[in-house]
Amino acid sequence: MLKLFKNALKNKKLLNYNHKFDHKTYWQERYCTDGNSDAGSYGLLAEFKAEVVNEYINNNIKSVIESGCRDVSQLKLMNYKKYMGSDVARSAIDICCSIFKNDDSKSFYSYEERRYAMNKYASRFFRTDDPKRDNFIFDLPPHWWSRPYEYAWASNFAESDDIVLDAACGICHPLKFYLLDNCREAYACDIDKRILSPEEILKDIADDFGEETATYFPQKYLKNISYCQAALTALPYEDKTFNKIYCISVLEHLDDIFNKYLKTINLGIFNRLFSRDMYLSLKEFKRTLKDDGLIILTFDYPTVNLEYLKKTLSDLELVFADTVSFEISGFGTILPDRPAQQPHNHI
Repeated sequence: MLKLFKNALKNKKLLNYNHKFDHKTYWQERYCTDGNSDAGSYGLLAEFKAEVVNEYINNNIKSVIESGCRDVSQLKLMNYKKYMGSDVARSAIDICCSIFKNDDSKSFYSYEERRYAMNKYASRFFRTDDPKRDNFIFDLPPHWWSRPYEYAWASNFAESDDIVLDAACGICHPLKFYLLDNCREAYACDIDKRILSPEEILKDIADDFGEETATYFPQKYLKNISYCQAALTALPYEDKTFNKIYCISVLEHLDDIFNKYLKTINLGIFNRLFSRDMYLSLKEFKRTLKDDGLIILTFDYPTVNLEYLKKTLSDLELVFADTVSFEISGFGTILPDRPAQQPHNHI
């Protein structure tokens, strides 16, 4: 065998020194043309691998991440409780997403997408297979369809030494209550004057979550949060007050003509002439944020104009905390989340 191998290397027809094999293109094209994984993913070899792996998984293994998930042939034999698969070939991911689209225990990402999926600082679209919190202080009502995902993501940033603001917090919305439990100081503001009335907050809780929930609602959430009636465009706080500012799916709904109508424009000039509410709100967030602070934002898409958002952040010298992807890919897309921060932020 060794002799035959050496002979093959000497044969210039069998070895092309100038050829560079592109494995990504190879697998992408293979799956696109109805090709499959390989012999090891089928038949006796696949069954043998499944037997070995499943025996290991049964020892209380709760979640698995696999690099090179290929098509679904091998995966169908595995007993994974929670599974994330990634592959170099986008076509393989599309096959897996299609087959397992109704299986919430499995998620699939290309290698590029996986960087965003596993990084809380990445700015990207939510997916229905992202983590979610159906109970967040309260059992969230079904018509709050995006909040379980937004709250699950936003909660990752709350730290015990933080002074935080829930901006445009809503009346009964529970993020401010969560922040009180997990941060040093919690502030909450809303333009609705009911935010100043404990009775009105309890009434709104009763309307959305039931009378019993309002009756037994902990008094600490009414007494220990610093509530304020305020517009986002004119926050009543000192400069550099907050470590984190949270604003969940609000800015895109403000009165801002540029967000609604303009696709491309030199915003550096026009923002100064015709500043509108999204721009002014972000400007206020920047003013009241500490130098090493973080702004945690989510947006409803396509209500938000992503080009306008990027240009506005740039004009205000706010930068994304980490990687950014505005691409909608895979399946189960929800809406974009956008953490942004001051320049020179250290994460």
